[in-house]
Amino acid sequence: MSPLNFAAFAGFLAAWIGYTFYADSAARTRSLMGAASRHRALWMEAMLARDNRIVDSTVVATLARSVLFFAQTSIFIIAGLLATFGAVDRIGALLAEVPIASPGTSRELHIKLALLIGVFIYSFFKFTWSMRLFNYLSVLVGAAPAHDAPRNGGRDAAIDRAARLGDLAVDHFNRGIRGYYFGLAVLSWFLDPWLFMAATLWVVAVLWRREFRSDTLSAMSQ
Repeated sequence: MSPLNFAAFAGFLAAWIGYTFYADSAARTRSLMGAASRHRALWMEAMLARDNRIVDSTVVATLARSVLFFAQTSIFIIAGLLATFGAVDRIGALLAEVPIASPGTSRELHIKLALLIGVFIYSFFKFTWSMRLFNYLSVLVGAAPAHDAPRNGGRDAAIDRAARLGDLAVDHFNRGIRGYYFGLAVLSWFLDPWLFMAATLWVVAVLWRREFRSDTLSAMSQ
């Protein structure tokens, strides 16, 4: 790749990895994910107080179906992108007609396609693992102590296990969705590396705004 394309690619990886570390580790307690985690702990505690847990099982199943939808969508996206590998020359010819585009060589187009496929493969693995974790969470809901069981260490441990597993399931789902955001930024690379760098920064800004400064976070933190 040209030095500019390499710099854009390196900046993209640094932005994605850096933001993931910041949002999921360094500043998690102040984020939307942290607020949702606290509510999941309250949910599991309220679940143990109920005699009938059909509502809780239904909520877990609904969340798993949402993850399944994105996992299936990722497969279709990956299949479509793989099919374009044989038409790189045509893609380059089409991009050459766009005034602001600088598509580069066929090898660079292959690299861009490979990166885009890699992003959605990453999201696919995150979604499928999240779906399995939600299935495991349904097992914990079914195995939770009865509502009138003595409140002892076992009851508190059941709350902690279920809340922790719910956090892990949602974390992987959130990272898969985050991959979709950064995948959209990669699309701009086909036009111009400068546009790619600007789109990457825009994606980081949008994610930060929604996870740390959104009205949703304000509502869930009250």
